Amino acid sequence: MILSFLAGTLVSFTLLPCSSGPYLVAALMVSKLPFNITLACLLIYNMIFVLPLILISAAIILGGKLLATLDMASIKINQLRKYTSLLLGLALIILALWIILSP
Repeated sequence: MILSFLAGTLVSFTLLPCSSGPYLVAALMVSKLPFNITLACLLIYNMIFVLPLILISAAIILGGKLLATLDMASIKINQLRKYTSLLLGLALIILALWIILSP
């Protein structure tokens, strides 16, 4: 965990000078526009760049919870495996009898 933090810090410091230039220029240009146009530009920016990041984060969080739920269901199914095997066997016997005895 510490190494991940250090790697993230190193990447941030080395990437920031290269990637922050366009944002600074855009912020300078937008700051000279009227307030309502500035607000519209910021809204468009957030819809294009920030919203997908939020959706990806939400999908990861919800996906993790879904996987945890599925894992718990799998554990319960494995605990009840002898009963499910018995029920499936009985269902197959009933199906075979129905096929054999139907005209």
